[in-house]
Amino acid sequence: IRELTEDFFINPQLQPLLETFCDAQVAPILPKAADDLKRTIRNRKLRFRQPDSPPDEADVGSRSPPFKPFRNSDTGSSVTRVLKRSHKKRAGFFKEFGPEDIAEELTILEHDLFASVSVIEVLDPKEWRKISDEDSHVRRTSEHFNRIGWLVATCVLQEEDVKARAKCIGWFVKLAKHFEQKNNFNGVMEIMAGLSQAAVARLRNTWAEVSDKVTRMLAEVKLLVDPSQGFMNLRKRLSTVDEPCVPYLGLYLADLVYIRDSHPDYIQAKPGFLNYEKFHLVATVLREIAGFQRLRYRAASENPAVRIHIRSYTVLSETELFERSLLVEPRAKPV
Repeated sequence: IRELTEDFFINPQLQPLLETFCDAQVAPILPKAADDLKRTIRNRKLRFRQPDSPPDEADVGSRSPPFKPFRNSDTGSSVTRVLKRSHKKRAGFFKEFGPEDIAEELTILEHDLFASVSVIEVLDPKEWRKISDEDSHVRRTSEHFNRIGWLVATCVLQEEDVKARAKCIGWFVKLAKHFEQKNNFNGVMEIMAGLSQAAVARLRNTWAEVSDKVTRMLAEVKLLVDPSQGFMNLRKRLSTVDEPCVPYLGLYLADLVYIRDSHPDYIQAKPGFLNYEKFHLVATVLREIAGFQRLRYRAASENPAVRIHIRSYTVLSETELFERSLLVEPRAKPV
């Protein structure tokens, strides 16, 4: 309940189910534990209760202030709905929280996703593709990565004013730098993926308004995750990290695919002899993954509001993003 509070807020049906389970199953056997559990439920419910909902009788007198979360009023993701949103709601994501808050919570979330990936999933792509969506940690990690990339592009393009878009880009570049400071290189890649989308990259007028300071910061981030020579700069950085870290999982998946496809299982000149070099290379990759999975982050403070904000934010599809891009900055008319 403490770690996944946002799930109970997003899906309120879980609350009565848990309370029923507590009263019917836990209380008869462990009454003290049941009381503690119900107290936790009440405290969490109060913290995440909608501001216009009446308080429960058990909650009256509690000192914990109610939390007012961001609520996206649109259930769809059409460009028309986006244009009708108020500026406050459209820009709420990066104005509601500072980049430090987002970096802190996303880093912990993304490390949890990375640490949940099993050896079986990364060894053979065929295996994790067979696993259901709910159980595949590789797929969940990939979907999260893509969603953050779409979210970055959506936030930038939802700004109608060119200077506001440039400011939004600057906010996400600062977020990428905070990710880098926390050794969350997966987060850095997510931000770069969003800013590199065609719908954002083509905004010449917007990029011209980006400050020199942000431009220099962006150049540093680009150099770090430069894909040339097999992400040489990123690999060098990873080799020096001895603290909690969220590496880019795609880097290791690509390595394992290359090793598997370029090295036979058996030595061709000696039938029946295993190719030790291949399995040594595989073991080296797996050892590095396991090492980063073991080192866990310690949260300075719990801030589930950030996760709620991210999960509830409506992102635009690729087609909608490009439509929006052409709307805010039309193509130049041919001379």
